Amino acid sequence: MPSQLRRDNDHYTWRIDLTKTEPYWIDWFKGCSQQFLRCHAQKVLILAGADRLDKDLMVAQMQGKFQYTILPKVGHVIQEDSPASMAETLARFVERFKLTRMLFSFRDVWFRKAICHDFEKSLLQVLFRPFTSVFRFVQ
Repeated sequence: MPSQLRRDNDHYTWRIDLTKTEPYWIDWFKGCSQQFLRCHAQKVLILAGADRLDKDLMVAQMQGKFQYTILPKVGHVIQEDSPASMAETLARFVERFKLTRMLFSFRDVWFRKAICHDFEKSLLQVLFRPFTSVFRFVQ
């Protein structure tokens, strides 16, 4: 992906003026909550600490229609800001709803920190490897 910044003399500026896109922002998210709630599968909503639920999501969450997790100290790219927390949240979700049977314990992977150069990213790579190599789907 090309850089979103350009260098102007001694500082960087955005390639585009984001304020000019503001009139389109409302349409980007219109109906997202309803689409999420219409999905009949088990679901988890993982949000950054600063994000808030709209009314529809708040009511549905209180009714137990989805699992809701807030990760503190992260931005818009949660999986990069806190990969271990993201992996742990997804692993617990998969285990909680018995969507799969684990072939190994994530705790076993967790304690192999010395083997992994960048442990948190390694844990995510293990989690997101094609599921057939990490999990056996419950029949």
